[in-house]
Amino acid sequence: MRILVKADGRVEILLGSQREPLCDANGRWQVKLSQYAYLSENAYVLFHELTREMVSLTKEEWEELDDFRNGENEEKDVTPLMQQLFSHHFLVASTRNELKYYQQLMGLIEIAFPVKKGIYTYTILPTTACNARCVYCYEEGIHALTMKQDTIDQLIRYILETRGNGRIHLNWFGGEPLVGSGMIRQVCEALAREKVPFDSAMVSNGALFTPELVREARERWHMNRIQISLDGEKADYLQRKRYYQSWEGKEQTDPYETVLTNVAALVKMGILVSLRCNCDWDNLSGINAFIEDLERRFSPWPKQLSVYFAPLNQESEADRFPALHEKLIGFTALCRKKGFQTGIQGFGYKLRLRHCMADSLANQRLIDPSGRLYDCEHMPESRSYGDIWHDVTDPELVKSLCDHREVREKCRDCVFLPECTPYTKCPIEVNSCREINVQRLENIIREKLEGIGYKEAQPC
Repeated sequence: MRILVKADGRVEILLGSQREPLCDANGRWQVKLSQYAYLSENAYVLFHELTREMVSLTKEEWEELDDFRNGENEEKDVTPLMQQLFSHHFLVASTRNELKYYQQLMGLIEIAFPVKKGIYTYTILPTTACNARCVYCYEEGIHALTMKQDTIDQLIRYILETRGNGRIHLNWFGGEPLVGSGMIRQVCEALAREKVPFDSAMVSNGALFTPELVREARERWHMNRIQISLDGEKADYLQRKRYYQSWEGKEQTDPYETVLTNVAALVKMGILVSLRCNCDWDNLSGINAFIEDLERRFSPWPKQLSVYFAPLNQESEADRFPALHEKLIGFTALCRKKGFQTGIQGFGYKLRLRHCMADSLANQRLIDPSGRLYDCEHMPESRSYGDIWHDVTDPELVKSLCDHREVREKCRDCVFLPECTPYTKCPIEVNSCREINVQRLENIIREKLEGIGYKEAQPC
């Protein structure tokens, strides 16, 4: 057995050593394969969703594990492999309630590794207005509202009063946040005057940047990262984005070229740019041409630029979603072969205690243009728990939003529970989540093996 990825040290400390005998006095097994042990049959790899450890087996070792799973080695002595799998928590006591064990472990992590006091991340919507009318936008129907001056003044006071000690992070969101660039300027200038250390990031369509604004974003807004949304090749992009012909008196001519020119300027300024290509079945045919266009414009690929392909939220409930997801994995693999930087969304080798802003309210705030606090950028009306004048006004709602103990019925016996969200109140629920997780993890295992090879793996 070889270790490809070490276990999360925090989990190892809290789990400790398993001391129970593997067999009883009659030689019968007292252990079972853990619910959270994912087996990649083709690669002879095991990944533990709870400890985050990845190991590879030889063909002979895999056959031995298969015999155990099929109940064909009841009378065998405990072998070194079975002892190793037990000591690494791939095998656990037969009587263990793994859901309860997982929930208790998450509670222990919260106690043993408490979050720092104070707010360190502020996600701010300067406006819900936008210079585009994306056909798939989940904010469609939301009234266009821009933050007023008295709200801006209070926001600055709120940040100064609630921030934690040390550097804070500002996420600019919208609408299109650059529609409210004047408001962003005011907040950043105020924090600089108060000598508050901060950096910022943004989610934007990128069309409203100018050379002057790019420089200001880096030097005055301390922007180190931005996500820019794209929609594939130019024809699809223009059809889906539906930019207004003019915005604030300026013509929006050829926004596709404008955005990619701005991407190059942002990268040159040292800002990390993540290109998110939104996909559904209708624009897949143009993705190869889009990738070729990126290669032509940005080769050799800069380290500050990455690209990833994301299915539209509307696709997550469709029967064909797994097939779409598999296509996007293929596009990502193609980009990597071409030397592009790409991102694996929603995966890490550390166990996540928090999965999104909605269950991280101890250290985060999302603030809409009216100054109200919400748990996530989807801003359902029933989930506003306060405002910047009074901070939290509904502590019970906040407590319930951050509670990990409630698990959806369909998730209780799932191998992916520790990696997938236990957050039952999320408004987005993927019906085919297990298939999607299998695709994602198999791709990660494949790339891990291709990247390091068996010879470089650590002997156990």
